[in-house]
Amino acid sequence: MYLLRGRCYRSRFVRYSNKKIYMIFVIFLLFFIVLNISTVADDVTTSSVSYFDAHPYVQGQNGFVNMICVLTNNISIKEIKVVITFPNGAKTESDMLWSSDGKYMYKDTYRIVGRYTFYIVFEAVLGNEGMTLSKKFWITTNLDDTDDDGMPDWWEEKYGFNPEYPPDVYDDADEDGYTNKEEYEIGTDPLKAIFIQNAAYRVRENGVYLGVSIFLFIIMVLLSFYGKRRFF
Repeated sequence: MYLLRGRCYRSRFVRYSNKKIYMIFVIFLLFFIVLNISTVADDVTTSSVSYFDAHPYVQGQNGFVNMICVLTNNISIKEIKVVITFPNGAKTESDMLWSSDGKYMYKDTYRIVGRYTFYIVFEAVLGNEGMTLSKKFWITTNLDDTDDDGMPDWWEEKYGFNPEYPPDVYDDADEDGYTNKEEYEIGTDPLKAIFIQNAAYRVRENGVYLGVSIFLFIIMVLLSFYGKRRFF
């Protein structure tokens, strides 16, 4: 009888111990799941763009431009795209690819001359999204002329003009009747109205008309002189 009771108590103890172990295992499993969810959520919220840019900043027509993006946390990123606005207002949205050196990259060539703007958008695993501010790059026919306005950067910087502002070709800073671009072409100072230099340019530009005028003037003088001789 005592033997049967001992076996019964032992059996109950074993079942109780097994339940306790099972409950402890379930508790640890739930704790592990919650911890991992918390970690993933933390990864998602802390993902951000630490660096992005375009290289080169000024590129010739049909030359490659590389857009680079570096994130603080790549594990939780689902997708990342670059949105580019063309000089004519058109937009494109393209996937950036993961490179072996830890960067997202996108590379393409461009034909339209002018200023391009771009920004980065990304989506994390749990649906969180992020977006950067805009940056820019230029496509030009002359790498020494960023805004492709016909005036090289060094000349615009020398006289205090903006090498990234095409409309300044039509400005006339010294109000001498010649635009900045014309002043560059004739080699004069766009900030000073120098009469001799500008007069020389007028002669060169209007040489044909000036020559014809002088010729007609000489003819008129000769005819006048000839007419006076006949009269006397």
